[in-house]
Amino acid sequence: MSKKPYTESMDRLLSSGFTLIEVLLTISILSIGILGVMTMQIRATRSNSEARKITETASWAADEFERLTAMPYDDPLLAPNATVTPANTIINDPQYTDIGPYTVTYTVSNLDVPIPNVKAIDVVVTHNTEADRTISFRYYKADTF
Repeated sequence: MSKKPYTESMDRLLSSGFTLIEVLLTISILSIGILGVMTMQIRATRSNSEARKITETASWAADEFERLTAMPYDDPLLAPNATVTPANTIINDPQYTDIGPYTVTYTVSNLDVPIPNVKAIDVVVTHNTEADRTISFRYYKADTF
């Protein structure tokens, strides 16, 4: 009988820890969770990069529009049906020395219908990367008297 209390206490001591299978199962579940978070972080980084490119592209278009609307209505650069030449490309303008991988062009057309003395300015911005992305905007400039 003196041996029985010793055996019970030893059994309790041996069964009080984790088994190797429990530890491996916990590590595998934790690894799957960490991989999911890592994948989500990579996608968020890519999405932020794309959003930055879109914002920069729209900003260049707005900047070009503001530059063109500051010109007089009869300025030669605002001639209707002007072809896009290096003079019309913002990347060759000394004012914009650090434009990066963007090409900004514009074309001007004379509408006169339904409102006389109005020009439509189509600004096209291209982000020159392995997958070219283009955004275009149409603005209107009226001949103010």
